[in-house]
Amino acid sequence: MMEVRLSPNRRAAQRGVSLVEILVSLVLTVLIVGAVSRVYLSTKSGFFTVENMNWVNENARFALHRLGYDIRMAGYLGDLQDYWNLGETASPPRQLRTVSGECFTTTPGGDEFRWVGPMLYEDSLTPANQAPKLLIENGAGSNFSGCITTGSALQEHRAGTDVVSSHYLDSNRVTAGSALNEDDIYARVDMRDGVAFQCHTDGTGCIPPDGPGAGEIYPVMAVTYYVTSCGRTGDDGVCGTADDIPSLMRVRLWKGGVVSRERVADGVIDMQIQYGKDTDGDGLSNAYLASDSSFRDPASWPMWATMKAVRVWLLLRVREPSYTDPTPSYDYGGVSTIPESGYRYELFTTTFAVRNQFSDGPAM
Repeated sequence: MMEVRLSPNRRAAQRGVSLVEILVSLVLTVLIVGAVSRVYLSTKSGFFTVENMNWVNENARFALHRLGYDIRMAGYLGDLQDYWNLGETASPPRQLRTVSGECFTTTPGGDEFRWVGPMLYEDSLTPANQAPKLLIENGAGSNFSGCITTGSALQEHRAGTDVVSSHYLDSNRVTAGSALNEDDIYARVDMRDGVAFQCHTDGTGCIPPDGPGAGEIYPVMAVTYYVTSCGRTGDDGVCGTADDIPSLMRVRLWKGGVVSRERVADGVIDMQIQYGKDTDGDGLSNAYLASDSSFRDPASWPMWATMKAVRVWLLLRVREPSYTDPTPSYDYGGVSTIPESGYRYELFTTTFAVRNQFSDGPAM
């Protein structure tokens, strides 16, 4: 049998991969995979950061939009020009009822101070004059204890944050000839006179006889904003834990004369408010101050009547702890806040003109 012998070159061509070559290829593979992974993780982290900050910016924009509308509308009384001439009807079937869960119920002396009290001149307060229609409570929120309590997570007021309440007539007047909603609260006004009333029937025949005969009818609006520590629960589904999501809440007088509570924007961890005071009667704000007195005290009402602007600060944070905030502390509205570990914060501020506030009227 003939023996076939391979040449040295043929034998060399059929050799396997050496150990050194395997190690080099493994190292190159690891380096490539590592580089791709770093790019992926960096892109994912950047996307997560941008997504969270977009969430914060969107919530802040919407919150300021809602706050701005209600602040600017404060004191709007439709066609009524004599600002202090809105009273309550004396017709028994149409008088205003006490609202269960309303935001403020009594003055320090125990006098009646119902939800719509700031809308009325003829109230039971002494002296009997017009309460302010834009109310600010700095820090405690104690004056609004009727609707902000410590019993329910959505009602709980976050300590140190401000509260603001606004009263006005809805700009959408009731169309002539339309039936009124049962138990809704309305005001009928003309240029010189106005009367607030509540329907206690099916809406027919509930216009009070003691109001202006040819006046327009508007729904009465009353809203209160505050910050709660747990507008939404975190992953554990339980309030009172570290991953709670704080929120800006709004309480409002709703259809049927009942209280409605709604979440305006998530991520709001603080709201601070100062009011612009007109001290020389030129209609412009001369200084921005924090509220240092209770609006329930009639002696403070002349101070509130000089309010011409409201400056609002909203501090928001992202939903999940994922990175360190680059700002060591946020200073605004007379307070300072240090970001919680792992959370990114963002501060927003704007100033709203108080359009319908009048500093003239009956002697106070």
